[in-house]
Order: sequence, then C-alpha cells, then structure tokens
Amino acid sequence: MFRFCCIFSIIYCVFWLGSEASMAEVVDQNTGGEHDAEQTIEAEGHGGEEAVVAEKKWPGWPGESVFRMLVPAQKVGGIIGRKGEFIKKIVEETRARVKILDGPPGTAQRAVMVSAKDEPDSSLPPAVDGLLRVHRRIIDGLESDFTHAPSGVAGKVSTKLLVAASQAGSLIGKQGGNVKSIQEASNCIVRVLGAEDLPIFALQDDRVVEIVGDPAGVHKALELIASHLRKFLVDRSIIPIFEMNVSV
Repeated sequence: MFRFCCIFSIIYCVFWLGSEASMAEVVDQNTGGEHDAEQTIEAEGHGGEEAVVAEKKWPGWPGESVFRMLVPAQKVGGIIGRKGEFIKKIVEETRARVKILDGPPGTAQRAVMVSAKDEPDSSLPPAVDGLLRVHRRIIDGLESDFTHAPSGVAGKVSTKLLVAASQAGSLIGKQGGNVKSIQEASNCIVRVLGAEDLPIFALQDDRVVEIVGDPAGVHKALELIASHLRKFLVDRSIIPIFEMNVSV
C-alpha cells in the first residue's frame, strides 16, 4: 500500500490547473528536466508594438483528461454492447478512450475510465463527450431500476465518480460555492463521500463524488462536474497507474 501511496503522490504532482490565463511550468516526469517556455513573440500592432507571450508548453501538451465512473457490475454489458458495438461507437465518435477497469472477483461495481487528450478551445472535449455518452448508456438502464439510489429516494438515480481528494476539494469550492451552484443548476444532490465509502480497488487518496436526482438532472450535474474537473490534466504516461488494482 505504501508503494501505491508514493505512486499516487507522483500522479498529482503533474496535474495542471489549466483554466487560468497562464499555465504553470511543468516538470517532465520521464526526463526529470524542465521544458523551456516558448520565446516571447514581438508583434506590430496598430497602436505600436505589443508583446504576445506564447503559452508554456511541454511534450504531450495540453495533457490528458481522465474520468473514472463507478458502474454497477451488472450494467457493464450495457456499455459494451453486443460484440462491443456500443463502446466502439463511443470511441469512434468522440475520439476518447473508454476502458472497463478490472476489479476484484465478486465486486459489486466496476470503474469505467474515459480519457483523451484535452482540446482547450473545445466546449465539449473528447473525454467529457465520451463520459456523457457512457453515462447515457447507464441512465437507460437505471431509469426503471431504483435499487442503486439511496433508500427513501424513490424515483431517483445515483451516479458516482472516483476522483482525487484534491479534485474533490476544488469541486466543493470556497465555502461550498461550486458544488452549491451545480446542485441549483441540476436540482440534484451532489456530495463527496468519506474514505470509508471507497471501493476496494480505489487509490488511498481517492474520493467518491455521488450525484442523486432524476435521470436528466443527474446527467446535467455530471456534465457540470466534468466541465469543472477537465482543468485537472495529467501526462499520458501516468494513465496506466489508474488501471492498477489496489488491494487492502
């Protein structure tokens, strides 16, 4: 477990908060060296000279978006489809990678990982698009199945994401402002569960974000959450770490 804790610390050292106007300088995890920023470009403007500072980039820029959604084991087939038809279509149309991660035998839920290189100028980047399409496959199966919603919440569905604790904190926001706005926009309950609610295959620093509400509202909340978390990017070489099983 200590080894996985160390690995996990390395993963989130390379996460990049890319929603600000300027980018943080990133250390290449493979070479350990720093990448030089692009040189400042001098341009002539109508009102005189102005300096245009190019964004700092590194090999593999802008990085990968990675989402992990927890899915009831019996619903995995609905994502894959007959002979893989559904999952192949999602991959082809969104250009995202979709992988059903292995879990311990007999586990009640599986993690579905959706990842893709981010497209900073896109309002619906590949990973977010792929995640939402996978979720639609789950919603289709859950609309008449309320066994996965909390007791006493009839007619509601529940969707869970596995995220890093740092992402969960960002999602909550200062004084809960971010999560409150998501709840109001989607009319859903959004909460971060404690470490005791982690599945056995989660990393130690993971947290579960649960969304509860009507199917359409949950889907809207998921889109808002993914749009917020897309700023957390990681180098592609880190992705295999997410695929490892962690046993306790």
